[in-house]
Amino acid sequence: MKKFFVLLAKELAQKLVWPAFIFLTVFVVKMLCLGATAMLASTTPPPMPNEVSGKSLSPYVRAAIKQLGKNLPSEQVSEDQVVVVASMDQFFKDHGVTDPDTQAIYRESQAFVWENKFPVYVNADHPKYQKVDRVFTQLTAEQSEPIVTALAAALRHEASHARGEQDEVVAYGLEIQYLQNMKKKGHFQSPGADQYIADVVAFRDAIKNGLEANGVKMVKMAVAPQQAQVASK
Repeated sequence: MKKFFVLLAKELAQKLVWPAFIFLTVFVVKMLCLGATAMLASTTPPPMPNEVSGKSLSPYVRAAIKQLGKNLPSEQVSEDQVVVVASMDQFFKDHGVTDPDTQAIYRESQAFVWENKFPVYVNADHPKYQKVDRVFTQLTAEQSEPIVTALAAALRHEASHARGEQDEVVAYGLEIQYLQNMKKKGHFQSPGADQYIADVVAFRDAIKNGLEANGVKMVKMAVAPQQAQVASK
């Protein structure tokens, strides 16, 4: 009888230990793979409490990301690579920005990068952003397209910096090219579209020539008059 139980114990051990060992091995390998994937995917730091990213982005920003990826798949940015900043004052505190002139530049920027790295930040502290974002879901596709296109072009500009482009003139050239191409396709049509492109060109040329923008107040958050009127309601 004792021999029987010994044999039974050995048989159970073979049936239970090996499957458990195999399961544990597979589990460990999977966890290592997932960990490696997570490390590779974490190219951007997690957003601060003052910031939102990923699926928490507004429909306005997500539409711009989608449009850029659709028209330029090779330059697509993910929702996790874009962060919306709610308060620029808090952003300055978080990043130690104390110079008033530098703060002024960031305050008027539609989008920007920090230290030429991802993520691309979108300035939600700007009044015009707030107006657009508040009514965006109520706009028709025709009304929202110019606004989305302007933001998508700015995302392309800033993403180029995050990918290593240090020349501001080249980055503005990419932004202008996107706006012009979208206009040709009929996706950047509004009373203020031509002036918007002209302002970006003037600002690019002023930087290129090392001059002030000769009276051109280039605020990249500018919205075409028709859309600004809609957004202000």
